[in-house]
Amino acid sequence: MVHKFIPTSWYDDPKPFPKGITVSPLDDFKTAATWASLLLAQLHASDLDLPTPCEGWDVQALVDHIVDNSAFFANA
Repeated sequence: MVHKFIPTSWYDDPKPFPKGITVSPLDDFKTAATWASLLLAQLHASDLDLPTPCEGWDVQALVDHIVDNSAFFANA
């Protein structure tokens, strides 16, 4: 499967923040969750057994890891 959208970074077209504006860890988490959601939405059942660049992890294991950790942070 060819993915239609794969971000190259968390901020593909970053616009500089005005001087004095900072990004909080919660903002970073929301950005990461948005990108992850976009990628996860493109998965098909046939993708779940595919390998990832992480040795010993297939797509299903990585998805489970993302979901479990997202739930952990949401409840923190």
